[in-house]
Amino acid sequence: MKRKLKVIGFGLILGILLIVLQKSLDIPKDDFKIVYIIVGVIIIVGIIVINVSYFMYYRKLLIKIAKIADKGDYNMAISQIETLQKKAKGGHLNNVIEIVRAGFYNDKGSSQQAIEILENMNVAKINKKLLNVYYMTLCTCYFSNNNSEKAVKIYDEHKEVFN
Repeated sequence: MKRKLKVIGFGLILGILLIVLQKSLDIPKDDFKIVYIIVGVIIIVGIIVINVSYFMYYRKLLIKIAKIADKGDYNMAISQIETLQKKAKGGHLNNVIEIVRAGFYNDKGSSQQAIEILENMNVAKINKKLLNVYYMTLCTCYFSNNNSEKAVKIYDEHKEVFN
């Protein structure tokens, strides 16, 4: 919600500035519409490029950290992912990092800590595409914690996410 308000505020300020620019430079409305559309397209494309680049950058960092975990150095991977999480912005990215961090704890043998990480996440704010990974990781952690009943219960309660 906070992000949406920022976008709306930015749009209002930009719109007012463009109207002031049009009036002060006495630009005809038809010419101004073309400029307005061009500026709008440039801004939208710019935002998309920045967002994609941001996620690609963090994706590369996550892959590097995952390679450290694959070598069995879970403490180093956990330390690096926690540092990465402090810098990351955006709810979706932080959810991805949190799920990966829980997976590292589970692989390390600290399934209870992994479960606590996952259970403390706000499931309502997890992207629908990421819910599958979230519940799969949670079930895996419960299985690792020798609590197969809870894992099966979670699976049964959220079957629609796994399909």
